[in-house]
Amino acid sequence: MAGRLTGGPRDAPAVWQRLAPPATERDIAAVEEAHGFPLPADLAAWWRRSDGVTPGAGGTASVIPGGHFPATTRGAVKNLVFGRRMAARQADEDPGYAGALAELRTQPAGSVSDLWARPDEWITISEDSDALFVDCRGGELHGCVMMRFVTGGQIGPLWPGVAAMWREAADILEAIDPGAPPTAVMTSAGLWEIPGTWWFRDS
Repeated sequence: MAGRLTGGPRDAPAVWQRLAPPATERDIAAVEEAHGFPLPADLAAWWRRSDGVTPGAGGTASVIPGGHFPATTRGAVKNLVFGRRMAARQADEDPGYAGALAELRTQPAGSVSDLWARPDEWITISEDSDALFVDCRGGELHGCVMMRFVTGGQIGPLWPGVAAMWREAADILEAIDPGAPPTAVMTSAGLWEIPGTWWFRDS
């Protein structure tokens, strides 16, 4: 593909063109209504800047450290509804599941288990199989960012909040020399493979 390197990480059109327009206040209210509590301020601020990524954005939209794809407000609600449906199904199959899920919900934010779970207190923020979520359970780590695995279980906290997640992304990108960009960098969420197309502009 013909192209030229951009002037720096903050001028990476292949990335920014794939960020969706801001969420509306109605979009944000819909997430809050579905989950039953106000969003952490930094999460609401993020969605007021960009509501996920544009359809068909491809790998260049993996803008969260670790190579994650930002979820939309609609995606967050969709994941919540799916989680409730799957929890009901598992409770029918496993008599102990409902109790285990209830116990998990009472634990402080940042706690992990081996359970497959998507409780109301977790707000999905990435569209990945192994997805990031903001943990809104109580405790000192309320609002921290964690990861849940599609097969069950969680890890984290990866960041104390969404703002910290984006600060790390900004620090990494600011440190990159666009004339010799790396193919991957290590982050709090694991290896981040940087798409080469980030650094080119169509001629």
